Amino acid sequence: MSVDVNREFAVCGDCVSMINDVSEGTKDFDETEEELKLVVWLNMKHLKKSITKSWYINDSETRNAPANKKSITAAITTSESYLPDGYLPEGVVE
Repeated sequence: MSVDVNREFAVCGDCVSMINDVSEGTKDFDETEEELKLVVWLNMKHLKKSITKSWYINDSETRNAPANKKSITAAITTSESYLPDGYLPEGVVE
């Protein structure tokens, strides 16, 4: 099965945008603080999984933010700063 690399980076870009929107507090969300932590955590997990994939590692195209490697790495760092140390959503076991 072939991977649509452009689509994968677009999805990562959506994750980056969501993480940035939540962490910067620039948008109004109806979710509680706990729900927003979950949103950030889920998007961070997706990005962390993506950066281990061969389509990501082997990609050398120049891409625009937020769907580029620099933005993805920054969003992971932002997520880790936003979430409390050791944060794990209720009911999740790693």
